[in-house]
Amino acid sequence: MQRFEGRSRSRERGTGRGDEFGRRGNPSRGNDGRGGFNRGPTVSLIAQKGSLQLQSNHFKFGLRDATKTVNMYDIDFGQNIGTFQDRRSAIRQLRPDFERVYDLFVGYGDQIFSQTLIHETSYFDFVYKGIPSIVSVSFNKSFSLEEQLPEDKFNNDKILNYILSLCKRALIEEKYNQIGRFPRFFNASERVKINAHRLEMWPGYSVSVRSLADGIFLNIDTMTKFVNQMTIYDRIRQYQRERYTNQQIKEMLFEDGRMIVITKYNSRQYLVNDISFDITPAKHKFDWIYINPENKLKETLHTDMVEYFQIKWNQVIQRNEQNQPCLLVNRGATSIILPTSLCHEASLPKDFTKDRAKIKSLQPFKINKPQDRYDRIHSVVGKINSNPLLAQWDIQLAPKMAQVKARQLNHAQVYNQYNMISSYDDYEAKLFYHSQPVELTNERWAFVYCGDGEEFEYATKLVQHMQHATRQLGIKLEDPQWIELHDINSPETYIDAMKSDIDPTYTQFVLVLISSRNLKQSIKKYLDEVGLPSQFVLTTTVARCIDGSRISYGPFSMILKQINAKMKKDLYRLVLPNLKRAMVVGIDMVKHGNETILGFSASYNSFLTQYYSDIRVQQLPQSGQFLTNEEREKYITQERTMLIMELMSKAMKIFQESNLGMLPEKIVIYRDGIGGPTFMEQSLKHEVGQVVQLIKDISVDYRPTILYSFIDKMTDNRLFMKSNDDVWNPGPGTVLDTALVENQGDQIFDFFMIPHKATVATAKPVQFKIVPDLRKRISKLLLIIYAMVIIISQDQLKFQPPQCMLKRLLIMLATIRQ
Repeated sequence: MQRFEGRSRSRERGTGRGDEFGRRGNPSRGNDGRGGFNRGPTVSLIAQKGSLQLQSNHFKFGLRDATKTVNMYDIDFGQNIGTFQDRRSAIRQLRPDFERVYDLFVGYGDQIFSQTLIHETSYFDFVYKGIPSIVSVSFNKSFSLEEQLPEDKFNNDKILNYILSLCKRALIEEKYNQIGRFPRFFNASERVKINAHRLEMWPGYSVSVRSLADGIFLNIDTMTKFVNQMTIYDRIRQYQRERYTNQQIKEMLFEDGRMIVITKYNSRQYLVNDISFDITPAKHKFDWIYINPENKLKETLHTDMVEYFQIKWNQVIQRNEQNQPCLLVNRGATSIILPTSLCHEASLPKDFTKDRAKIKSLQPFKINKPQDRYDRIHSVVGKINSNPLLAQWDIQLAPKMAQVKARQLNHAQVYNQYNMISSYDDYEAKLFYHSQPVELTNERWAFVYCGDGEEFEYATKLVQHMQHATRQLGIKLEDPQWIELHDINSPETYIDAMKSDIDPTYTQFVLVLISSRNLKQSIKKYLDEVGLPSQFVLTTTVARCIDGSRISYGPFSMILKQINAKMKKDLYRLVLPNLKRAMVVGIDMVKHGNETILGFSASYNSFLTQYYSDIRVQQLPQSGQFLTNEEREKYITQERTMLIMELMSKAMKIFQESNLGMLPEKIVIYRDGIGGPTFMEQSLKHEVGQVVQLIKDISVDYRPTILYSFIDKMTDNRLFMKSNDDVWNPGPGTVLDTALVENQGDQIFDFFMIPHKATVATAKPVQFKIVPDLRKRISKLLLIIYAMVIIISQDQLKFQPPQCMLKRLLIMLATIRQ
């Protein structure tokens, strides 16, 4: 066999630095290998099946007088008032007339809600935009907040919007402003400056009202938003000092074709479409309505923007800034004009989000303990409750979180290296080796690195620390074939060296140390083409691990686990008595511009450790191509269904080829990336039935057990375990399938599960929606699903080898890259 040695060189064991270990002792792991993170929150250690009493961030609504009802009325605006905005304006204009008849009311769309009961239809004459109009208001129905009847289901969304509008008003009166189109509220006065990065942290809350099995609840959760301290005008002046032209500045500001800003004066968020260097606060004059704060009289003023912001918002635009450029927000036929000195970027800069060390430095400004989240939620609920608005409507909100009864499932079990059953907790504690630890003997794997300067030292340290970390994993890692490069200018330098030095028929694996992520794509493509599994490590990653006061061995263990998985060796094997000859499928989608990238993964071996995975790209229809949104969603769903069926058909063939011609007896499908309630309805109509029929048609009389589950990770539900005065995270395997689940329908059975150990922040349950309804077998079903997802522990979420990435797809946490 020919050996490729043009650029290789061997090192004697013990040369270079790193022999300081001497393999004689156990050096400090440094924060137990957690890479310097602060100690995480307390997690429940209950590992056996049983019931739990928990609290959820839901607060029940009710009426102070249980005998009272809320009355809903329909509004007929006639033909002259058609758009939603026009109807809102008409309701505002008619407010005094409505209040004389219905007293206190809330308007939403074509309805108003009031506690005054009038069965007769009322008519109101008024002039709207110069056109005489007649609006009629007729009684629809009465309902109670204490009990939701089946006939209320049709108007459920309208009822929930009525209650949500009251909560929004209460928060606004408490100085919380809604930012964006979703009900997320922030109080700018509570912001915290992070001067080290010129950022601000805004604490806030997400709010929703839900109709659940036990009534109507306020669901509220905490959140944080990071805003750039620099104004858009600060950025512009910086670019101008660097001699960029106006066109170049515009291109840099609108790198993604758009920009989202938050205004300093009212904390509102805007999607900016353009910038004008000709429109300035001093030059632009316009008419606006001024409301006198003393007598509430309206007056039309004609001013420039400088005077407008001084009068309306008490914001002073300095004389030397009055000729600044302005941002343009298109709103149909009109545009909103924003001075750049009063606008901040509403998100973190791109270069910031790519810097792991910077992102980590923001962790102390987030909520990291269940107790802190628990206290903050109760604090804002107290403010809503004490606001007089709810009292005016005789509505009361429970002051404490809802008590819920949950279930704890048994923790997962795995086979150790002796094929004996052990707990997964023992595997996490490294009490036994992997099921199939890889063996990379002397020079059967290659290590490619730059030999210039400190990168030579990092390369030496990387191999030595990886060899040291193998002790607890059972992996055998002898010295590699060293491929040292100099004067690296491009990825081609690496590729040329590999072509010269590496024999693909002899080398089992390639480890590449790179200084920039930009080098990876081309090198990775070449290695994939020649069929060599590979792993890339950044020099900055090695530096973070070894340059501190303590060495962090966690990342070195992660690299070894990735190598083990990429060489198709199992890290662990679950004990799955209910999934003999089963296939587990994961489907996820992510929107990328005008495309949707569909990721698909399906197991094909008995231990559910080997997976076929693939992606498909779907071109989304252009806006305006369909008359209605329903037609557009139907078209998209039907196209996606065809892609899923194509991949499912291929997965079944691979399973059959890998199992002596046998087909799976059980198929579990986890479907994420639905895209909202209306897309779920389309998926139920088109996708589920066609995919199930495809499976059954593969062979005559083939009738496997099929479990189709929709997944929703983007919920605001939180579960807390309270013991005395301490608040804990519930442990993995906690299931909630009563009380706070959604109202059950004929096609969906839903429940929540905490599938992971929440070692950071607060446990967030995942919602599972099962099709069809399997209530009769729900206990067995929960065990199956939990067995699939419990194994995704915190350490494995930090990397993405093929096996681990595909297992992550089982709970729809895969990162799909184009």
